[in-house]
Amino acid sequence: MLNNLIIRDLEDYLGDAEGFVLVNPEGLDSGLTFDFRKKLRESGVTVKIINNRLAKRVIREKIGLNGDADANATFDELFRGQTAILTSGAEGSDGVIASAKAVSGWLKKNKKKVAIKGGLLEGQLLNQADVEGLADIPDTQALYGQIAGLFQAPVRNLATATQQIITKVVYALQAIKEKKEQEG
Repeated sequence: MLNNLIIRDLEDYLGDAEGFVLVNPEGLDSGLTFDFRKKLRESGVTVKIINNRLAKRVIREKIGLNGDADANATFDELFRGQTAILTSGAEGSDGVIASAKAVSGWLKKNKKKVAIKGGLLEGQLLNQADVEGLADIPDTQALYGQIAGLFQAPVRNLATATQQIITKVVYALQAIKEKKEQEG
């Protein structure tokens, strides 16, 4: 009965999330745990310490992990030791990226007190390196800015080139005018 409640709670917690990040928080004392959770909360990321056996059951069903022995072994490896699952309310894969950024940012400041285990993104298992790579991806607003800059650059270059041509024509006409005035 209690297991069913925990499973239902975890299913509700994961909801329609495209993915999540798994960490091992064993190296944290109470002060660091408070700081870790505060940093994550400020980034819109929620943390839940989970029971590995029940979490594996729920997540395995969620992603439909069945026959692949290598994937199952990798999946089972994610749930060794203490496990915390991090999710974000951001839409789509941005939630996983937000979680990865928040954890990586905190780890840089706190010298690897938490171990990133891996995660899941759109049904694909992620290892530690994958999660750290996600943390390096710019957020959606930064990507929009980069794309706008890419569209703006050719227009700016064309405007500059056109301005230079016009300036040269004006200087040439000015030189012709001065020459005609000197000739009388």
